[in-house]
Amino acid sequence: MFENTPLSKSNSDKFSLVDLETLLGETLRSFQESQKFAQSILEELRDVDHILHEKIGNNYLGGFGLGYPFYAETKHGFVKVNEISNFIEANLVQIRKGISIDGGGGWTCVDCQAQNNLPDLRSVCQNCNLVNPDIKPRKVLKMLPDMDMLVVLENVNEETLFDIQITLSKQSYIQSDISIKNALQNIKEVLNSLKNGEKTSAKIPIDMHVVSYDQFNVAFKQISNGNKALIKSNALHMTWEGYDLPFWFDFVFSAYELGHMNEDLKKKVVELRKIIKDYWGEDRIIKELKDNYPRAKRILDTKEIEIALREKIKQW
Repeated sequence: MFENTPLSKSNSDKFSLVDLETLLGETLRSFQESQKFAQSILEELRDVDHILHEKIGNNYLGGFGLGYPFYAETKHGFVKVNEISNFIEANLVQIRKGISIDGGGGWTCVDCQAQNNLPDLRSVCQNCNLVNPDIKPRKVLKMLPDMDMLVVLENVNEETLFDIQITLSKQSYIQSDISIKNALQNIKEVLNSLKNGEKTSAKIPIDMHVVSYDQFNVAFKQISNGNKALIKSNALHMTWEGYDLPFWFDFVFSAYELGHMNEDLKKKVVELRKIIKDYWGEDRIIKELKDNYPRAKRILDTKEIEIALREKIKQW
């Protein structure tokens, strides 16, 4: 049972609030210098796509990159996203408040996870009163980069999910929930390597969702009937968990085919985009995103991104 017992500073000095402030500053710089950083995420996800295609074979139907940087891609390359910069800058204020209070000593959460063998960061951290809510792990991890990927399999079973988890782990692709410390260290190494033009074996944490082709088809039919469908996925956190992915939103806003894709799935993707375009239309799609997804609205305030999305919709 987890006990709310503070850790000593000597144990937590391995990663301090000052370290966290520095890492967030580097993250902000990387997002602002968007081109190189965005390209590195795209290349990593293409590698994951290739690795899973090789490992799983014909059961692997294809993968999509989701979220950043795919919604930020324009015909001129990847653009800076003001919403991300504003979000990180606002949260840096909270980190600096924490530093002013305790002098920037150890960030208790980093070692707490390992020492208390926490099952996950949601069920325990939410009720913990040892740290300011603004610097709890899940809040901090939202400020830091990760890679979002949706995988479609012919059949999903426990053995295949286990194979995917082990394969990712062997290639150093881990989930931030598993180890805050490792996630922070890996992100730090990746950002430093990009800054210095060096190679590194470290990987940005990956947020992976796996669905079956049948589940994809269920969502396809719902969207064909004019509904903004969810899709039941297996999400990799500490372990695989059921998760309702906002499929209409992700598909419209950012879904990016990574390379290895079964021909039937390719045809479905083309057909689904046409259905969405014909049913909703360009203006209504943009309105739906702005009215119902607050973060999408803030992202689309970067005019280059809205223009790029409109151009993509026209081509569907």
